[in-house]
Amino acid sequence: MTMRACLLISVWLLALAAQQGNLRQTYEQARMLDEKNTDLAEAIRHYGQVATEGRGERPLAARALYQKGIVHARLGQKQEAARCWRQVTTEFSDQLEMVRLARNKLNPAGTKLNGVALRRVLDAEGYARVSPNGRLLLFVDSDSGNIAVRDLTTGEQRNITHKKESWAQSKAQFLGGVFSANGGEVAYQWMDADGNCSIRIVRIEGAADRLVTRCPAGRFCQPVDWSEDGRTLLVELTVEDSNPGLATLDLRSAQMARIPLRRLLVGPALLARNEVGVVATLVQDDGAGSDIFHVGMDGTETPLVTHPASDSIVGFARANQLLFSSTRLGATSIWTFDPARRNAPLVVKQELGSVEPIGLTRGGSLFYYSPTGLVDVFLAEIDLSTGVLTSPPTPLMQRTNGRNIYPNWSPDGGRLLFLSLPTVGAPTFVIYDRGAKQFHEIANVLVGAQRPLWSPDGGSIFVAGTDSGGRKGHFLVDSSSGAMTLKFPFSLTESFLEGAWSPDGKYFFNRPNQWSDGIYRIDAGANEKKVLYVPPAGVSIGLENLTPSPDGRWLAFHATGVPRGGSSLMLISIEGGEARPLLSVKDPERFAFGAFSWAPDSKSILALRGPHRKPALWIVPMDGSPPRRTALDHPEMRMLRLNRDGKTLSFVAGARWAEIWALDNFLPETDKR
Repeated sequence: MTMRACLLISVWLLALAAQQGNLRQTYEQARMLDEKNTDLAEAIRHYGQVATEGRGERPLAARALYQKGIVHARLGQKQEAARCWRQVTTEFSDQLEMVRLARNKLNPAGTKLNGVALRRVLDAEGYARVSPNGRLLLFVDSDSGNIAVRDLTTGEQRNITHKKESWAQSKAQFLGGVFSANGGEVAYQWMDADGNCSIRIVRIEGAADRLVTRCPAGRFCQPVDWSEDGRTLLVELTVEDSNPGLATLDLRSAQMARIPLRRLLVGPALLARNEVGVVATLVQDDGAGSDIFHVGMDGTETPLVTHPASDSIVGFARANQLLFSSTRLGATSIWTFDPARRNAPLVVKQELGSVEPIGLTRGGSLFYYSPTGLVDVFLAEIDLSTGVLTSPPTPLMQRTNGRNIYPNWSPDGGRLLFLSLPTVGAPTFVIYDRGAKQFHEIANVLVGAQRPLWSPDGGSIFVAGTDSGGRKGHFLVDSSSGAMTLKFPFSLTESFLEGAWSPDGKYFFNRPNQWSDGIYRIDAGANEKKVLYVPPAGVSIGLENLTPSPDGRWLAFHATGVPRGGSSLMLISIEGGEARPLLSVKDPERFAFGAFSWAPDSKSILALRGPHRKPALWIVPMDGSPPRRTALDHPEMRMLRLNRDGKTLSFVAGARWAEIWALDNFLPETDKR
C-alpha cells in the first residue's frame, strides 16, 4: 500500500471518529431535551439525525430511532411513533434488545383486566423510586453506592453521582431521594464514609451536585417529597432521643422548620395540596394500625382516613385526590379520597397483594415492589474438629416458608428465637422449642422492631423499637406473656442496632446509629456507658457483627477499611484497649452480615467469608494458626449462630428479591394526575 493510500485511510478514520463523537453529542442533546420534556420538536430532530447519519454505529442509531418514536407518542402522534418502531424492527433487526422494545410498543404486552393493564417492569433488590413521567428509575448502584438511574424505555443505566471508591473501600452511599416535579433533579440523602449525612441535589444529567444542608446532629434526614414550585422539600428526620419527625426545608434559605408530631410516624408523608402542612401516616391510638392525618405546621392533627385496619399514603393523583393503600378488605387494596370534600373513600383496585408503592406517575401509573425472594432460617450440624457436616442444612419452619430471619439461640441452647414476616401486618416473634419441637408466636407491638436477641437470663426477648406511647429504645418482651418493659432508653444507647450481651449479663455492647462514634459497653446494673473503640478515619464499623466470647474476655467485631481495600475480623478486650485483626480479607472477598459466632471454648471463631452472596464457613483459631474452611457452603448465607452444644448451627439463607410492577389505567379518568 502506498504512503498516499495510508494517509487517505488515516484521514478517513479520523473523520469517522469525529463524526461518531458528534453523533453521540447530538444524541445526548436530544436525550436532555427529552428527559426535561422541553422543546420536544428539537429532540425529535436530533434523534432523527442520529438515526439517519449513524448507520455505521447501529446500536446508537437504533436507540435514537426508538426514542424518536417515544417522543412522537408523548405528543400524541401515534402514526409517526409506530412508523419509527416498525423501522427499528425492519432496519435494525440485528439490534435484538431494541427490536424487543419496539415490538412491545407496537403490540403492548401485559395482563389486561377490565381495561386495567398490569405489567412487570424488572427485577429489583433494594431501594428504588420512579420519576414523575414514569421513564426513569432511581436506585443505588450496588458496586459503589452511587445514585444510578435506569431508562425504562431503552434499558440504559448510568450513575449520576461520582463516588470513585468501591463498597470495600468506602461505605459512603446514597440513602434515598425524591425527584423534582419536572423530573430534572433529585434531592437526596448522602452518607459519607464516616457515617455523617447530608441533603444534596443533583441534576439527572449527572452534573456536579450541590450541598443543601447537613443533617441535624449528624443523624438521618431523608427527603420524601418536593413541592410543585420547587422551593420546598419535606424531610423525614431521625434525631437523637426523639421519634421519627418531619420538617420542611426551604431550598432558598436552607432553613428547616420542624413539624411537631403528637403521634408516631409509621409510614409515608407528603406535602399537603392546596393547604399548609402535610398529610402523614400516623399510628392509631391503640398502636395496632395506622391512619392518615393532615398535620399543620403547629402540629394540629385532623383525621382524614380512619379505619380499624391499617391505611398508608401512596400519593396524590389528578385533582389532588389522595391515593392510599389499606388492609380493610384483607389483602392490600388501593383506595382514593378527596381531602377537600372529605367524601367516603372509594376502592379503585382490590387484592393487589403484598406490595410496597415506589411511585405514582403523572399519567396515573402506580409502580410498586412485589416480593419474590425466599429467605429462611436453616439448621445444620457440624463437627468442628473436622469441619465436616453431620447434618445438612434444612429449613426450620415449614408453615411460613420464605419469610423468616434473625435467628438467635437462648442462653441454655434449648430454644431458637427468630422473626417471621407476614404478608400483611407487623413482624412476629417466633420461638422454637427444640425438645418439644413446637413453635410459639408472640405478637410484636413495637414499631421498627427487628433483629431480636435473648435477654441474658433467657426469660425475655430483647429488641429495639418504639412503643405506641412514643418511647424508643431497647425493650424486654416477656417470652411467655408478651408483657413489655423499657430496659435502655434511646437517650442512653443512641442506637436501634441490636448489639450483644456479655454471657454473664453484666455488660451490653453496641454502637450508636452514628457508628463512627465507636463501640461502647453499658454496665447493665449502673446504666453507665464506656467507649471501647473509636474507628480511625477511613474505617467503617457499620456492619452489625458484634460477638462477645463465651469466657467473657473478648469482643469480636467487623471493620471495613482494615486493611485498605479489605475488611477484618477484629478483637478487643471487653475492658477496652488496642484492637487487633485476627483475620483479614481483600475485595472481592468480604464478611457476610452476622458473620461471626464463637466456639463454646472461646478458642476459635466461626466466620462467613467469601465473594458477595457466595460465602463459606471458616473456623478461625485464636492462637493465630491458619483458618480452616469447612464443608458448609450455602448461597446467600448470613446471620450465623452456633448453639452452645458446639455443633448445631442456625443461619439465614436466600435473597429478599422483588419485582417492580406497574399498574396502568386503574384510576377513574378524573383521578389521573
